[in-house]
Amino acid sequence: MLASDLADASRSAALTFDDVPLELRPSNWRRWLGKVKTRHIGEAVASEIDEKRAREMAAGEMQRDAYCQWLADRDLTTPAGRPVSGWDSTTLARWENGQ
Repeated sequence: MLASDLADASRSAALTFDDVPLELRPSNWRRWLGKVKTRHIGEAVASEIDEKRAREMAAGEMQRDAYCQWLADRDLTTPAGRPVSGWDSTTLARWENGQ
């Protein structure tokens, strides 16, 4: 196999936002509400944050953590564990809104 064949193969196998699982896309954050347990929101509720808001915050955090793990599994995070340029959740949301 030639080097140019390898380069073409890697380009065709490149990830895009289409590859991001539906449950990790910003528009599906409500799916994560069912995964939020009392232990996830205890501290927020104790701090007098409304329980509904605390659940929404916990769901968002769980989704972000799962998305970052998905990126890490594909070597798309920085050494600090943040998404590499172009793969942050804001860019993903903009892409999704344009679909």
